[in-house]
Amino acid sequence: MHTLAHFRDGMISALKKGCVRVLSVVLLYAGLSLPSHAQIWGVKAPDSGWNTPRRWLLFWFHEDGSEITFVGDIQGATKVDGLALSPQHGLLAFQNDGDLYRDTGNNARLVRIDPATLQATVIGSWLAGRSIHGAAFDLQGRLWAVDVRQGELLQIDPTNGNIITSVPLSYQGNRLYPSHATDIAFDRYGVAYLSDYIPSPPYGAKYYQVDMQTGVLTLLHTDTQRVPGPESAGPGVVGLAFSMRAPADRLFIFNDNGYDNIWYYDMNSGWTRVYMYDVLSSYVSGGYNSGPGDLASVMQCASSNGDANNDGCVDDADMLQVLFAFGSTGPNDADVNCDGMTDDADLLIVLFHFGNGC
Repeated sequence: MHTLAHFRDGMISALKKGCVRVLSVVLLYAGLSLPSHAQIWGVKAPDSGWNTPRRWLLFWFHEDGSEITFVGDIQGATKVDGLALSPQHGLLAFQNDGDLYRDTGNNARLVRIDPATLQATVIGSWLAGRSIHGAAFDLQGRLWAVDVRQGELLQIDPTNGNIITSVPLSYQGNRLYPSHATDIAFDRYGVAYLSDYIPSPPYGAKYYQVDMQTGVLTLLHTDTQRVPGPESAGPGVVGLAFSMRAPADRLFIFNDNGYDNIWYYDMNSGWTRVYMYDVLSSYVSGGYNSGPGDLASVMQCASSNGDANNDGCVDDADMLQVLFAFGSTGPNDADVNCDGMTDDADLLIVLFHFGNGC
């Protein structure tokens, strides 16, 4: 009886004979040490209470709800928001200036965060009159940010922090100025989504689809359902993210009302909340209250050294994932070399790296 091991050995034998083409792949995260199994990254900020420590906590979690890891407090920058993640540029964020007990600022600048050291390094100069509280890379690798002071989408050069272009936000013909409880995220098809806070009772969040050319918003959903915790209020959504390792319509959110929960909605299935993590109670020693935060994930295809299921181990499960998707085109975790097709080249990468991380 033939097994996957036999199949693997046969393929390796064929490779040694030169019968199959070989493609080498290197995964680069701008020289930063990002855990290969980390899927969605986040930052947890303090609230405005005088007794809340001024700390900005970096964390990541699995999209399947199996694990959340608190990496530690970001060093070298305060008032960090607008987290964005890219295979080419690493983990970026925006620092807002001003009073550490206020969420917004008068100026903002781009920083890079090294998850290995938690050190933030300034990339750009201060952008005058800007307060940035949401950011994401689109599928073409362009960095977009939400400026709540000017009510604009900003395309930012990730190498120097300069503004490339600005697009005013509008809804039903009127300019829209999001609150600091906002974020932007792109799904695997390149569609942009933006959240904004409802600042009056019963409070809650609105979710929009964004036309990135015009800044015109289309309302998709309004959530005023009470969140867990002592407050009789709907969610304050400060972070949005999608995952290449989750259903395409699954929107992950970070709520900062009540108990600072992370949950997801399946947008095509009634927008029902599915709770995943309680960030506040998971980090009791942090002394946090409900404060802002953000989420970020890689939605661009990121070449992986054979770890198709992103569990940190290249094994039979990765081989099976490639085999089951063999011949398919388009976005797919099994396309480990990011050429748009799951084929023999992807299988060879899994085979060459078989056993790594296990």
